[in-house]
Amino acid sequence: MSSTVTLSWKTLTLLAFALLAAGGLLGTLAIGLGRAADHEPAGSPQVRVLAEQRADGRIAVSVQQQRVDGSWGRIYSPTRRLIPADLEPGRRLASSPIDLNVDDGTELARYEWQAGLRGGAARAADRLNAAGDGTVICLNLDSRSEGLERYCDHLEAAYDGAVVRVSGTDPDTVERDLRAAASSADSLTGIAVTSFAGGVVGNRVVTDLDVDERFPFTIRGALLPRLMPNREAEYCFLTHGSPGLFWNFVYSGASVAALHTGIDNVNSSFYADAEEHSALIRQCIEVGVAGIATSLADPDGVREAMAEARAAGIDIVSFNSGANAAADLGSALHIAVDEPAIGRKAGEAFTASGVEGDILCVIHEPNNIALSERCEGLDAAYDGGEVEQLPIYAAAVDDTRGRAGIVAGRLAQGGVGAVLTLGADAALPTLLAIQGTRAPVRFGAVGFNGVTYEFSARGAIDFIIWDQPMVQGYLSAMALILSEHLRIDAAGWFAGARLTIDPQLFGREDLQRIFDELLK
Repeated sequence: MSSTVTLSWKTLTLLAFALLAAGGLLGTLAIGLGRAADHEPAGSPQVRVLAEQRADGRIAVSVQQQRVDGSWGRIYSPTRRLIPADLEPGRRLASSPIDLNVDDGTELARYEWQAGLRGGAARAADRLNAAGDGTVICLNLDSRSEGLERYCDHLEAAYDGAVVRVSGTDPDTVERDLRAAASSADSLTGIAVTSFAGGVVGNRVVTDLDVDERFPFTIRGALLPRLMPNREAEYCFLTHGSPGLFWNFVYSGASVAALHTGIDNVNSSFYADAEEHSALIRQCIEVGVAGIATSLADPDGVREAMAEARAAGIDIVSFNSGANAAADLGSALHIAVDEPAIGRKAGEAFTASGVEGDILCVIHEPNNIALSERCEGLDAAYDGGEVEQLPIYAAAVDDTRGRAGIVAGRLAQGGVGAVLTLGADAALPTLLAIQGTRAPVRFGAVGFNGVTYEFSARGAIDFIIWDQPMVQGYLSAMALILSEHLRIDAAGWFAGARLTIDPQLFGREDLQRIFDELLK
């Protein structure tokens, strides 16, 4: 009987940080504090220290935090905040600690967004100032974010001449107003626009103007404006199988992506089969999530549920299994390791080491198309014998003895020159089977954990293929959040593209280096 394991995003984030603390695989996100100007927001959260002298001569200190819009907001007063009037020179006092609201990913993203607007406006102003001191038009055509008007504020502050604003959400109206503003200006120095949409309209108008070919026409920084995260938006992150080190790494990468973008409202679940997977997708539809990131272990089994999600206007990004079917199912973008390449690299490694005889391709879970693709890649690259797919999932994941017995039974029949396991969880039962039967076979594994590391150090494993779970988790989560932040139709924008990661083959020294990093 199948079951669903649901983990909160905060739990997964804590797990991610536990892994980071153990291994230091990713750098930390630093938030700087420093002196802030009174008139403009900083590019990162800033505070200033306030001091007030009381009638008795003592000085009370406090800290004030800057808001996203540049104004100064809440004043934090520590419990211990008074400096004696007779404090002797050289003595240093410390206040009681206070909690500032600067560790929120969304708040940090807002500061960075404002910094991007300010920086883009400053660069445009430099170019326009060099071109003359006539009128500059700041064109803001965008129906998605009122905040882009801030770009015009910054441009107005940085440009030496006059700035006329033209803004709106309807392209025809904005174009009419832009033409009127351009024709009424005594001396038009240039046009700066806040978005790609405004750039299209602006380009039409500039083409019709009788201006020098060097006329400054500036599009702000990026083709699409960065919009603020929607704190109310929910997402689904669905993975097959059951919790284990591989998925821990995947969720670690996804958690970092969520932290970078200020997102923490993610429903994360494991599914055991297509029926359960479909049910989870439909639950996500009912909740009204902004997007779904999911593996596709059994693509055909979730075709109907995927279509329902797309019909509901939900963006879908897929990862890991199911690359060949992802676009057909409505996935905007699929991110995965090159599954056949895993098998090919294993086959080449076995051939190079002189393996002869059949190779067992050990499949540890049912209904996962990616595992079959790995075995097929192995078959294509190995010509010293046959490649035999050996399922061991008749025994449960935690039934190590049962799974080892399946492998041992096949080894006892003879004719096997090597064994390849396709997931780290299958390595221990396979190694026990090899040792128990004393079969003279070479052994390779996909993915690693403490078991594969230990046996590799002993020389019992020839190689390990690293399938980049952190990269898969990070990129899939970022792609999903990107589509919601930019308010784009992800299916049309990414157009069913596939981002394929080349797997890496690790020898004993490579694996030692990885674990040394983990244990720092």
